[in-house]
Amino acid sequence: MSQPVAGSGATIMQIARLATRDLLHQKLASLVMVFGLAAVLTPLLVLFGLKFGVIDNLVRELVENPHNREIRLIGHGRFDQAWFEKMQARKEVSFVIPRTRGAAATVDLRSGMADGERVSVELIPSATGDPLLYRHAQPPTDNKSIVISARTAQMLKAKAGDSLKASVRRKRDGQWSREQAPLKVIGVVPDSVFARKGGFVSPALLAAIEDYRDGYGVPEMGWSKGDDAFTGIRYFSGFRLYASNLDDVPVVRDLLIDGGKGYEVVTKAKAIEEVKLFDRYLTSTYLMIALIGVAGYLLSFGASMWVNVERKRRELSVLQLLGFKSSVIMFFPIVQSALIALCGAGLAIALFWMISMLINGYFAQATGQFAGLCRLLPSHLIISLLATIVCAVLSAALAAYRTTRIEPSKGLREL
Repeated sequence: MSQPVAGSGATIMQIARLATRDLLHQKLASLVMVFGLAAVLTPLLVLFGLKFGVIDNLVRELVENPHNREIRLIGHGRFDQAWFEKMQARKEVSFVIPRTRGAAATVDLRSGMADGERVSVELIPSATGDPLLYRHAQPPTDNKSIVISARTAQMLKAKAGDSLKASVRRKRDGQWSREQAPLKVIGVVPDSVFARKGGFVSPALLAAIEDYRDGYGVPEMGWSKGDDAFTGIRYFSGFRLYASNLDDVPVVRDLLIDGGKGYEVVTKAKAIEEVKLFDRYLTSTYLMIALIGVAGYLLSFGASMWVNVERKRRELSVLQLLGFKSSVIMFFPIVQSALIALCGAGLAIALFWMISMLINGYFAQATGQFAGLCRLLPSHLIISLLATIVCAVLSAALAAYRTTRIEPSKGLREL
């Protein structure tokens, strides 16, 4: 009988085929090892999926909700245009816009019909890049457009494309006067953006309303043509300001408090820090549980692969007698372990997918939306698969190295 060429590619392929056929021949033993591996790996995947899904949802909700990046001023300040330009130039600030006095930002809105209902609303300055209007409506670019809240739309029975009239009143020299401004609804935002009665308009319109109520004429709006128009340096009492990301919120807050004139502001920095702290605690807890689980998993899996090689000592000794070199024979248990690891990890991933769908489906039914509470990225699954295969190959290689160093005759005698 001719001996194979030890170490050649053809010989390694022979060993791989023999290893595969041996696994198929011992179906029951092979299935037990595959199921045992899946039984240990699946809970770890579910645990990590829950940890990743819960934290990912919390962080995504924080990031996607622009209210969490807002820095609100308490009281009133005095800000000129140069201040706004300076703030907008900072990389920590994504959006900043002047805000007029609250009393000057309230008007009566009614539909274009003569008998339309009149609703008192708050006007909010807006412009291109407004994070509140992102994904919902285009911001107003002139003083004839408005984006209204869902509550306002419901009370006025208005929708995008409808015409409204804004009524502005002032008291001067003991006499009340009123002016009107036609506005076109260019969008409606949901309650999650603005739950009160309100509308988003251009800063120019708000400045015009403030000037009118301060007793000035507003030629561009056709209001009080006989009065002088405001020509001085314009100062604003407030602002709408949003940080670029969650980490920038405390930076901008400290800038306004310490670097400004001692402005008092309100932010969601505490809630953001609580989520980050929760993430750290949950990660630490998960790591402790995962380390115990992974250690047990590696030990049990490694021991199973070791025992599997020990059971094959007789077959490995026979292969040595047939002329196969030890370096080639080592591929026999390595191939078997890799196949078992591949099947076991694949089964665990399939079970994880089914369990995660059940968990997510249950919470979707309870909350009315698919939250992805238990989920893993494809990269996580690939890493778990590769780690399992590497662990299996190393365990089998160590056991095979020990076994193949025994003389073939001794291996046959011991068994």
